[in-house]
Amino acid sequence: MARLTGFTGSLFDNMLIGSGAVILNPVGEDYLTLSQAVQGDNTKGELLGGTSGGVNFSTDVETINLGDDVDGLSVALRGALQFDTEAVSLETNLIELIPGRLKTLNPRLDATQINSDATKATTTRGTTNSAVTVTADEPGTAGNSIRFQILASTGNNVVGSVAVVVGATTDIILTPSTDGAGVITTTSHQAADLINNTSAAGALVTATYGGNGTGLIAASAIAALTGGTAGTTLGGTRYDPRGYFKDADYINKMALLIESRNKLIRVAVILYNCIVTSGFSLETQENASPLQVPFTIQAMADATRKDAATGSYYSPYRVLDFSTNLAG
Repeated sequence: MARLTGFTGSLFDNMLIGSGAVILNPVGEDYLTLSQAVQGDNTKGELLGGTSGGVNFSTDVETINLGDDVDGLSVALRGALQFDTEAVSLETNLIELIPGRLKTLNPRLDATQINSDATKATTTRGTTNSAVTVTADEPGTAGNSIRFQILASTGNNVVGSVAVVVGATTDIILTPSTDGAGVITTTSHQAADLINNTSAAGALVTATYGGNGTGLIAASAIAALTGGTAGTTLGGTRYDPRGYFKDADYINKMALLIESRNKLIRVAVILYNCIVTSGFSLETQENASPLQVPFTIQAMADATRKDAATGSYYSPYRVLDFSTNLAG
């Protein structure tokens, strides 16, 4: 029995195959430039990295039916539909975490370089068993702007406490405990615990005591921690999330490249003004399989995608077909 088929004889040459590759900021939208980028030429564009489960590009179009409010129309009419909005997105799971890529995947992150030879600012008040040493938690010169003070006796039967005052400098003020005669009774061990257990201070510094910590502390004038240096040898990056996106967070352009049997790139989808809009997550796998970072990229229009004649905006993507036949 005969069966109908759409097979043309060129099916296997015209099939889109492969998992797709994503290029960040390609410098051009022509076949040669995109081919050079996907083959590793970083001057033409940067590979996002290896993915798992393929790459999904999609658009979600919403339309307005201009005939809805016309009296007497009981059916939808040809010509009445108009585009309202179009959401353009790309989804995938990244398994190759190229250095620096965490910033791409979570654009709210502010990056701070960590140098392996940076040193921490510190200061010591007192000696031997009465000594209290306060050391900045973060290596680098910022710790040099933290100041530390132990107040003199402030009265009788005072309960020890620590205050943090933020201004041009960050001041950590320790008020020691006293007895009924106003004599300081706080040991260096107790002073270190007070500092470490006060959340505002403990977030900035770590305090230690000298010797066995049984010696009583003494008042000391306010003075800055010293010795914090930035260093020069890159050892990593610290990322701190913030609550908004900067213009600089957007990727100017992304290209999703899809091959066919007879072309390295048969179809390229170019997305403009891209930013990760999904929540950031790291998904571990069983049996030592690669960890996955799932994310969704949202493309957006800007002034360069505006039609000056009509005042409307083009959708923030373009599709390039590198076949030679323009029939369609």
